[in-house]
Amino acid sequence: MDNPKGVGVTRALEEMQDHVTHLTHSLERERTEMRRGEREQEDTTRECVRLRSLLAKADAELEVQRRRELAFRERGKYL
Repeated sequence: MDNPKGVGVTRALEEMQDHVTHLTHSLERERTEMRRGEREQEDTTRECVRLRSLLAKADAELEVQRRRELAFRERGKYL
């Protein structure tokens, strides 16, 4: 004799397993996207640090130039 109740339970379990599998894959995709976003943020942070360093060097060089020009005006020569 057939067991329709058992078949229904088996089918329900298979559907639940499919749903869990789908959720697991979705979670893995989200984690991958999150890691990609974190890497992009780290890259952006490194680039900002690099640009700040270049800006600081340029500011320092401008200050040196400014002092040389002041000295030239005051003494008629560069330091």
